[in-house]
Amino acid sequence: MAVFGRNGSQARIAPRDPPWPTGVGGAPRQVGVEVEFAGLDTADVARLVQARLGGEISASDPHRWSVTDTALGTFKIELDSRYAHPESHSGPTDLAMREAFGRVASIVVPTELIAPPIPYRKLPEIDGLVSMLSAAGAQGTTEWAPYAFGLHLNIETPRREMSTILPIFRAFLLVSPWLRRRMGIDPTRALLPFIDPFPTEFVDWVVTAPDDIGTQTFIAAYCEANPSKHRDLDLLPLLASLDAAAVARALGHPQKAVRPAFHYRLPDARLGDPSWSIATEWNRWVRVEELAADPHRLKLLGRAWRRWRAAWLAGEPDWDRMVDKVMA
Repeated sequence: MAVFGRNGSQARIAPRDPPWPTGVGGAPRQVGVEVEFAGLDTADVARLVQARLGGEISASDPHRWSVTDTALGTFKIELDSRYAHPESHSGPTDLAMREAFGRVASIVVPTELIAPPIPYRKLPEIDGLVSMLSAAGAQGTTEWAPYAFGLHLNIETPRREMSTILPIFRAFLLVSPWLRRRMGIDPTRALLPFIDPFPTEFVDWVVTAPDDIGTQTFIAAYCEANPSKHRDLDLLPLLASLDAAAVARALGHPQKAVRPAFHYRLPDARLGDPSWSIATEWNRWVRVEELAADPHRLKLLGRAWRRWRAAWLAGEPDWDRMVDKVMA
């Protein structure tokens, strides 16, 4: 089924309502979108964003642009490599070298479109923009083997308490292998460390952790097992928004990105594939939250995980079948 045309028309997949449709302040939950791709210069992307959504274009360097005051807010477009961007104290020689590096690196280093947080029901507007970029030549994950490009969703947490965050995280850990197979994650992305699954021993700990676990206890355990953002669901920004000092103590340094959102890094960025859309990936995430919002199903799957772990050690690897029974 076609999701959007290559002429820039908006996606026809509607975002599903999550079980927690509003955030902490009572407004519809917001989602920040980050899309990686190749094939277009950052300046050209900025002009296309402006053409579709209005706003004012500015550049801080040749490979980092902003489009402010658009119909949806401020967009950032940049080459996803710190070596392409000059430091504030850079001289003319360094600036020229970084500009040249950016031109060469753009062959394999992705351009990243960073959209502002928007209400989740407006995701089709981002899909329409991405379709327009695709029509202009943007290339996604499947167009060349080295293009291990991702879609990141920064999904606002519905509540700040662990009593809500833990079930959502637990549900994701339990269904993550199932999601990977159904999404058909690009083999190159699966081999690279950017979307590593969580260590199995840590999954065991989360599945059996007390439902009333304290925030600082969880932060300490999470950071010890996962000191990097390179996970398929990075919680560091969210945990830092709850207690930045506790995260800094656990990591040994301050966490740079701080926002009250799940940093969902798993999906491919399949620009050019007419069956793919951001709304589809959001709807997959909603399946995770639906499981989290159903304590009975979540407990069933947690018990199944513990049985499967014992069976897996004895040579039984079929976790998908168990998840299918719960997610059907």
